[in-house]
Amino acid sequence: MKKTILRVIILSFSILILSCSSDDGNNNSDTLSQIEQKMVGSWNTSYDLKGNTYSYKSDKTAEYINTYSNGTSSVVTTYKGEWAIIDGNVLIAYYPDPDEVWDKNWKEHPTLKNKIEFIDDNTLKLTDFYDSKKVNTHYRNVVLKGSDKMHRIEFITGTLDSWVSVGLETTIDYTDRTQKVVNSNFNKTDKIISVEIPKNVTHFKLKFYIEDSSPVNMKFYAVDSNTIIHKETINKQEYQYEYTFK
Repeated sequence: MKKTILRVIILSFSILILSCSSDDGNNNSDTLSQIEQKMVGSWNTSYDLKGNTYSYKSDKTAEYINTYSNGTSSVVTTYKGEWAIIDGNVLIAYYPDPDEVWDKNWKEHPTLKNKIEFIDDNTLKLTDFYDSKKVNTHYRNVVLKGSDKMHRIEFITGTLDSWVSVGLETTIDYTDRTQKVVNSNFNKTDKIISVEIPKNVTHFKLKFYIEDSSPVNMKFYAVDSNTIIHKETINKQEYQYEYTFK
């Protein structure tokens, strides 16, 4: 009877150890800080995702895929490495050459070292740790979400002298990562200059200009419902506004 009880205790203890080991292996995210969890994934050096790719995994391994042209064709080289976040917001990464002996003390002299700032969930700003003038932007390799409705931005002026010029330039980013710049014309009869923001847009940024700084009413709204997203009265020559659809 004692032997049976002992076997049951040993078996239960073994199951407990296996269970704990299994949990530790499957919950790497539990050991990552909030900023480390945001880093996990693939990031590209180009907005259209045609540049080089950096991938950061939850087990702290990393991968760098470098694509370049040798004059006749594209050459792709993959580097395996590791990554870490230190001092709260500094990303360090180590990518040794394939024939290089792995350096266990790589954190003391990493391949890359950048201060990082998340512009949004899918845009990462990297500033070289040793040279603040070297700033790069990386973009998460994910399907982007955009607007499902058409929107419109209007700038309505008062009566203007004939010499007063009015301009509106809008840069529109689409979910397929293409970009378009729209220059609108001022309607002197209706005293309005406007731009349409179509569906499947992730973000837009506009620059408005009026030569005499007279008051202008700005209105940004959804066309189908006339729901106003933003409006204000402007009393200056130059005005900028941008918006990200979520």
